[in-house]
Amino acid sequence: MLIAAFCYPTGNQLVWEAQQGRRLRPRIQDDCLDNPFNKVLLMSLGSLPFWGVLIAAASPPPPSAGQLVNTALVALFSGVAATSLFLYARSLARRASELAAVDATQSSEVVFAMFGEVLILGAPWPTAAALAGVVVVMVGLGLKAALRSRPRSNDSPPPGCRRPPVRPSDRIFCIRAPGF
Repeated sequence: MLIAAFCYPTGNQLVWEAQQGRRLRPRIQDDCLDNPFNKVLLMSLGSLPFWGVLIAAASPPPPSAGQLVNTALVALFSGVAATSLFLYARSLARRASELAAVDATQSSEVVFAMFGEVLILGAPWPTAAALAGVVVVMVGLGLKAALRSRPRSNDSPPPGCRRPPVRPSDRIFCIRAPGF
């Protein structure tokens, strides 16, 4: 889990940077990166060497039927559906602030996974510490949403400027006649 906590966001960021052509990464201009399902497939294929080394080093016993079913459900719902939606939202981000907002919502996945595990897989109810963590996550998301929706003092355009018909969070562009 600790390794996945670093590898998953790093893979998402590398795919986004390759698509945007940022940070010394070559820009990959291919229609396949416009489809979130293709991104999931590319990241999954890219992780196969790691899994091969891990299986060879650990030599685990074959999984039980229940483990296979649970793994298939997690792979389908989290790996395909949720990750594809998440990568689609990241592909819409053009600025770092938009990207940070998308990434912040990913923390709510923990809440849904925990309650889904209780309801679907019959796991025990979370401890007080786990529920406190849920509260912290929800408060953080609420604060992010509240701060994002609050009007900023610099939202009104300066004199002689106009705001093009775009999202309120976008920058204000000044269009002035020559000589002014």
